[in-house]
Amino acid sequence: MDSNDTIYLDIVRHGVTEANLAKQYLGWTDEPISPQSAPALKELKRLLVPAEWQEVHASDLLRCRQTAAALDLTPQFDERLREMHFGKWEMRTYEELKHEEAYRRWVDDPVTRRPPGGESWNDLNERVGDWYADMLERAPERVVAVTHGGVIRTLLMLTGAAEHLWQYKVRHGGAFRLTISRQKEGWICTSLSAVPTLEKGSMPIEATPKQNG
Repeated sequence: MDSNDTIYLDIVRHGVTEANLAKQYLGWTDEPISPQSAPALKELKRLLVPAEWQEVHASDLLRCRQTAAALDLTPQFDERLREMHFGKWEMRTYEELKHEEAYRRWVDDPVTRRPPGGESWNDLNERVGDWYADMLERAPERVVAVTHGGVIRTLLMLTGAAEHLWQYKVRHGGAFRLTISRQKEGWICTSLSAVPTLEKGSMPIEATPKQNG
């Protein structure tokens, strides 16, 4: 199959869960989406209808499986699209952890430090980057991935769409649409927009991101 010089990549964050609402660290814990996610996912489904994807991917965790089902998607599940693993800090909150020395060290340097039994941002970047590199090698025209907030932030960095991890708000039940073009310098993200949700104040973002090699 001939590869394309332009990839249209949609990345969807799963519907909100009870742990998300409680501000708990939710990584590999397999929690379902909350009934409160239904309105946002209904609106997102309506907005994503026009797309015709050649590839549909999702994290294998339950909240992404349920989100994909709510959007009438039949994905290929991939463990590389899982959220960061928070190890022993899974399902705990900042208030519960803030007095632990190891936690404070991790907050100061989450890029290289790992939670006990968990992953660093560097670890997450490596496995998500492996998925992204595989996708670029195939170069399908249109792709959608249902995944997690940390993965989406990592992909925005890998594509060159963001300059730092916290540049954009990543809403539950929302999506980003990226256009990635193959040029002599490498693959370059040339446009980024946010698909609105029912959340008050949700507006599209337009950007001209930097080059990604």
